[in-house]
Amino acid sequence: MFNFYKNLEIEWKIIIIAILLLVMVAIPLQNVLVNKLKNTLELSTDSNLEPLLRSFIRNDNDSLNRKISLSIERNRQWHALIPYIVEEQSFAMLLMAIGLFTLLFCFAVWSLRKLTRPLKNLAVAADKIGNGIDVTIVNKEGGALGKLEMSMITMQKELVKLREKAHAQGMENAWRDIARVMAHEIKNPLTPIQLTLDRITDRFENGADITREEIVRFVERISLQVGNLERLVNDFRSFARDAEPSFTKFEIGEIINSIADDMQKVVTTVCTGSVQVIADKHLVNQIFLNIWKNSVEAGATTIYVDVERLDNYAVICIRDNGCGIPQEHLERVWIPYITFKKGGTGLGLPVVKRLVESMNGSITLTSSTGSNDHGVTLCIKLLKSSM
Repeated sequence: MFNFYKNLEIEWKIIIIAILLLVMVAIPLQNVLVNKLKNTLELSTDSNLEPLLRSFIRNDNDSLNRKISLSIERNRQWHALIPYIVEEQSFAMLLMAIGLFTLLFCFAVWSLRKLTRPLKNLAVAADKIGNGIDVTIVNKEGGALGKLEMSMITMQKELVKLREKAHAQGMENAWRDIARVMAHEIKNPLTPIQLTLDRITDRFENGADITREEIVRFVERISLQVGNLERLVNDFRSFARDAEPSFTKFEIGEIINSIADDMQKVVTTVCTGSVQVIADKHLVNQIFLNIWKNSVEAGATTIYVDVERLDNYAVICIRDNGCGIPQEHLERVWIPYITFKKGGTGLGLPVVKRLVESMNGSITLTSSTGSNDHGVTLCIKLLKSSM
């Protein structure tokens, strides 16, 4: 019972208290007034009056006898009417109490609704404003409630300005961070390129001969770093632009086998199953290429791929035997430019996730770093063909 009362709205609590007070006051007050009226009426009659009047009756005075008889009769009638008068007055007081109770109850409901409904509306509006939803607050009340409504309107305008400012500041900070990371990542391959060119320049300035093998080695170093720059730019471009998939039907096993053939010199791929999917073949190839490269960079020597049907989806689970990702880092692998491996750009997995979601798919990641059981498992869901 207490919990029921505790969970009631404030206006109902006040109404219940008002009802209890009215009932507790009205009934005792009615009983007190009725008893007082009854006592007053009973005091207005005298039981000794009739014997006294009869003592004045004389046989020789008919006029006096009639007057005495009439007085005795009126006294008897008045005494007999007392219960009826008390009952009528009690009923009248009951009706008055009910009427007063009804009037006060209606007034309480009206006044409480008039007070609490605007407060409820303001509470709902405040909750929406806190969640970033624009609401319309009409300033139609007076007094303190009207001032509260005006304060809410002003607060909403200020919050909109602050959110816009915070959004602009956040975008500025984000691009500043991106620029800083890009500058750092670009500088990494530029440094060995510059050092290689400096060595070639020094050899020419000192008149030293450069053999064909050295030229090939220098060119390979520069080519390797240029390739790193190209990969960085491509990853950034893939992440920064919105993918526009071109959906076609194809066997997912074809893409997996193609990637496996290209990467067979550095990693062994074991694939079981194949499902026809509806997706962008180029984007799927890009997704798998990113995943295979990540596995190789994590020290994997074998990649296991299981493809199966699940309802309307094709589920591709890719598991490697690399070093794995610590559990405390799993939630952060999808954040751009956050990497936990040396030489990483932090864009590989975010790009993969973005491309998968652009094709109405989903991706999950689990990892293990145990001594005997280590590696990363990525499960991708893509729409399968109805065939």
